[in-house]
Amino acid sequence: MDTVSGGHVDPTAWADLETKFRLLSAREGSVYLPNVAPTSKVKTVLIGMEPSLGHWAPTPEKARKRVEQGLKNFLWSSRDFVIQYIFRRQLGQSEYHLTDMAKGAMLAMQAAEGREDRYDRWFDSLLTELRLACLPGATVIAIGNRVGEYLDSRDREVCEATGGGIYRLPHYSSVAVRHHLRFADDNRDAFEAYMAGFTREPVVDTAKSLLQLANVEEPLRTSILGRLEGANFGIRHLGHRVQVRTRTPAPTRVAGSHVSGQSRARSKGCP
Repeated sequence: MDTVSGGHVDPTAWADLETKFRLLSAREGSVYLPNVAPTSKVKTVLIGMEPSLGHWAPTPEKARKRVEQGLKNFLWSSRDFVIQYIFRRQLGQSEYHLTDMAKGAMLAMQAAEGREDRYDRWFDSLLTELRLACLPGATVIAIGNRVGEYLDSRDREVCEATGGGIYRLPHYSSVAVRHHLRFADDNRDAFEAYMAGFTREPVVDTAKSLLQLANVEEPLRTSILGRLEGANFGIRHLGHRVQVRTRTPAPTRVAGSHVSGQSRARSKGCP
């Protein structure tokens, strides 16, 4: 994310890290899909699993073409832009970086095979990413239980890199929609109040800002915005509600999300 507060991220060190990301992707036969690079250090880093080939690019060849046009991770679907809008609204536009454990896009069937070994191969580069991107005491938020469990197993190294705790949110994909629906049902009044204040325009504005920041080329940028403006923003997208509150001097805490039958996000402080 482009930021206005905190120390600057070393652009040379970040470029070197992206070279390592490309090499790791090439070695495993995947397509490197960059994230929007932070220009200043952030208070929160959200970490997903790995990019999937699919609607944005059904083949590796198509994926490489999209990347050449400037496409970045988390900048394609209406769901991507809804979560970006929510994170910006709750965490602050200048306060978070969104990334994945592994940066190589592959088919979901391939991604399910040897995931822990893959994360082991990418882990050192993730730690470098955290050291470059994070302010002291930054919070790490795992998106989904698989990432959460892996980071918990490496919590000492993560905490040494950030100085903050590890927290967890349910995954935002359609696979986890039953959790989103259950949360909305269990918190009907709060959910309806949240929905009452939601409109399409801020999501589209967020998309325009991010696509410009990422230097996504035309006509791809216009195509992405056109699909977004015609998308259905229903409960399947907005059921993933994020509430954030800050403790002092402890890091940001995320709550109000449903994870495996619990009504609050799991968290793990530094050992």
